[in-house]
Amino acid sequence: MLAGLAIAPAAGAAGWATQTTPNPFPDQIAGVACESAKSCMAVGYGSSGGRVHEAGWVWNGTKWTIPSLKPGDPLFDARDSGLFGVSCPAASVCEAVGYYINQTRAQLPLAVVWHGKLGRVSLSSQPMQLPPGATFATLSGVSCASSSDCEAVGYYDDAARLAHHPLIDVWDGTSWQLQAAPEIGSSALNAVSCPSTSACVAVGEDSTPGGGIHTFAERWGGSRWTPDFPDDPSPSDNTLTGVSCTSASACLVVGTNTDPATGQPVALAETTAAFGQWRLQPPPSPGHTFSRLDGVSCASGGVCIAVGAFDTFTGIRIPLVDYYDGSSWSFTSAQSPPFRAAELFGISCTSSTACTAGGDYIDASGNALSLADRYTGAGSPHALSLTRRGDVLALLRKPRRLELLVVEHGRRHGLLGAVPLGRHPKGRSLIAWNLRVGGRRLGAGTYTAELVSMLADGATSAGPSVTFALDFPSGPIRALSASCSVAAAAKGRC
Repeated sequence: MLAGLAIAPAAGAAGWATQTTPNPFPDQIAGVACESAKSCMAVGYGSSGGRVHEAGWVWNGTKWTIPSLKPGDPLFDARDSGLFGVSCPAASVCEAVGYYINQTRAQLPLAVVWHGKLGRVSLSSQPMQLPPGATFATLSGVSCASSSDCEAVGYYDDAARLAHHPLIDVWDGTSWQLQAAPEIGSSALNAVSCPSTSACVAVGEDSTPGGGIHTFAERWGGSRWTPDFPDDPSPSDNTLTGVSCTSASACLVVGTNTDPATGQPVALAETTAAFGQWRLQPPPSPGHTFSRLDGVSCASGGVCIAVGAFDTFTGIRIPLVDYYDGSSWSFTSAQSPPFRAAELFGISCTSSTACTAGGDYIDASGNALSLADRYTGAGSPHALSLTRRGDVLALLRKPRRLELLVVEHGRRHGLLGAVPLGRHPKGRSLIAWNLRVGGRRLGAGTYTAELVSMLADGATSAGPSVTFALDFPSGPIRALSASCSVAAAAKGRC
């Protein structure tokens, strides 16, 4: 549960905590990369004086600071610029990509390198190549398998501006070079993940006249890029915006499609193990009018966290965080933040219990400001199972005061409420629950229950969840999926 948006846990506490980021101007974080828990870079863009400009933030384990461009950098002469993706192959080196608009109003691809050992003045732009005839281009994502091997992806338009073409550049440690990018129709790439120098997956969308918008991917096998075609959950308006691969045969991709029944955008996700092998993995869908997943990060062990936003019929978007354990999803909704609205666009996890997410929030004055949230899972409940009669079986790493958050699927406002469960010791605990929330017994339907721990400062930590069905109000419970069951934890699977 993204409780850190409402109350930041104390240092060292478990759960989500909002971190202070400098905001000299209205800013937005679009991408995040962490080489370790004490070394991260976030990138995005801000606005001042009628100009959009690139923005970067660096985390040193204690605070976020803003690095500066080197004096005389050509980027100072840009009319506008922005950064969308970042990758950090080493603790003091990060590559970021985006776009800039030059004095002749041409939009061109942009790469910026951060060298942490140079101190505060540590950013410098790098020359990029553009395909012949290209007049408009941007880079959206980058992934570095090493300091001398990075792949950046995006799209460009030719002079006619009738279609997008995929744009792929490779960094060899000295310069950026164009790579041949096969295309189908009008294609754009939004994100890329390279678990090794010989394996990458890039994702985006393509469209053909009268054929709608479809998910699109390209695979790098070490010598060339090959088009691939993920599954589309709906006839049109499908796009992929995030990808994370822990190996060449283990990738999770996320994005958005349009629900044919409602016409509203809904989050999508799918896994891929090889060329042509895609499997839709629908993320949880509580009651909402809109949902979107923008970024995803997978740690070793198959645990992934995806971030985005959703709207619970209020017209206000709030952060969405979904956990994937390799076989099933666990939905986590944010508490109502103390802002008018907030969204998360990127995330980077250095382990299954250490992640940093970035986005923006709207303050009381209507300004968009950068938002960074840090997830620490060490103190959260370890595992959760529900018995057929509805009792809670919890496995705890430490003594905790627990609550059970219950979400009804398909309900207009999703979250039914929190059930206090009291304080319990380290280890296994069997806790009685009468299937009541707020004094009312659950009716027939499908639900997700998340076990969270109450921290000393009033915040809550994220925890394991179980999705279950009640065919009859009297029970029994029929478990559908679990992010980390007690049985799975006992076998070391989570």
